[in-house]
Amino acid sequence: GLKILLPCVNFSEYEYSVVEKKESIRIGFMAIKNLAKNSADKIVSERKLNGAYVSLTDFRTRTKLNYKEIEI
Repeated sequence: GLKILLPCVNFSEYEYSVVEKKESIRIGFMAIKNLAKNSADKIVSERKLNGAYVSLTDFRTRTKLNYKEIEI
């Protein structure tokens, strides 16, 4: 059957996306309450430019999001 994957800073897009080889759907950042679109866009664009995040410190340093923007 079809699997539903939770949002992930290293794999999610803003909207829901299909993971074809795993026959899965990944929930997008748009489903996270209180996460603004511009914050989600920063997460995705930084990841596409410089690769996966390796720690919370790496994530915060690279996205430059403050705690209020990522508090969920």
